[in-house]
Amino acid sequence: DEAAKELLLFVYRLMPTTHRYTPPLCLPMLDAAREYRLERLDPTPGDWTSSPLNDALRTRKSDGGPVIAHGAWLVQSGLPLPRMGSETVLIYRLLAR
Repeated sequence: DEAAKELLLFVYRLMPTTHRYTPPLCLPMLDAAREYRLERLDPTPGDWTSSPLNDALRTRKSDGGPVIAHGAWLVQSGLPLPRMGSETVLIYRLLAR
């Protein structure tokens, strides 16, 4: 289904959290049999939410290719999220392959 090929994901943090590390965000709406290209679109400064995955999502992998994740992993384990302060948003784009 072409309509289900692209997903924009908005992650909001409205209040401070007591979590030292943000729990991964499971995405049960994805097709576990497909692969997804991940891209981070939000304008949050890179140094504010720095982590190896988020750095790769912003600048692509070291080999220049996009970050690809299997749908089953995103459904079960979830998308690892960086630390977020209160009143912040993360925007991700997922494209099914």
